[in-house]
Amino acid sequence: MNAQSYINNYKKFSIGLNFGISIPKGQFGEANSTMLPLANHSQDTNHFAGYAQTGFYMNVNFNYMFTNIIGCSIYIGTSANPYNSALFKSQIDTLYATEFRNSGGIPLISTSGNYFIGQYLIGPFMCIPVSGKLKAEIKLLFGYIFATYPKTDFGTNFELPMPASFKFSFCYSFSGGIEYVVSKTFGFHLNVNYIGSNATYPSYSEQPYGTFKNELFDIPKNMSIMMIEPTLGVSVDFGSRKTKE
Repeated sequence: MNAQSYINNYKKFSIGLNFGISIPKGQFGEANSTMLPLANHSQDTNHFAGYAQTGFYMNVNFNYMFTNIIGCSIYIGTSANPYNSALFKSQIDTLYATEFRNSGGIPLISTSGNYFIGQYLIGPFMCIPVSGKLKAEIKLLFGYIFATYPKTDFGTNFELPMPASFKFSFCYSFSGGIEYVVSKTFGFHLNVNYIGSNATYPSYSEQPYGTFKNELFDIPKNMSIMMIEPTLGVSVDFGSRKTKE
């Protein structure tokens, strides 16, 4: 089947399932000891460093075509990114060495779980025939994101202010890729998504130890969350519509 056949016999609806990796960028991917949660020595008490590492990612998308090229997409994605607790602990060992020695030694530090990121997006997309079996895909989506900050436990009474809650934050996504059409119903997809957001954490689990700006920890803090997400996936198309020849 050639490209013109697909233009004249496109599908109105499609459902896609994609798997890949989530590469953290922005403050989400930083391991910066001058930012929170290393509060006692922090130079920036308004933002969190994420200490996030590359993790697993998946999404489900529902698409409706208005024409053979222009459509609308609903997109639900999630990722699980490990927390770099080893690097975080080494920074604590360095910055708080005096305090820990006075309180009986360096504590054991453990984190419970990973980051869990949820994405809920909607927006326009274009699906452009390139050849008999290939289509180029471009999406520009907007919606909301939420991100849980992993809880960190310490082996002493020493505690750092970790985010205890989160709220939904606005996000945007741009993606591009290709579809290889296997049949009238099935296709394989190769895409790269870019996600951008600024997550807000309105409260904390503990009052910070020894901080020089206690009053600043009662107001919300932010962390820019950016991710690059290369994926592979499949789609099922149905509801054919024929344009005029």
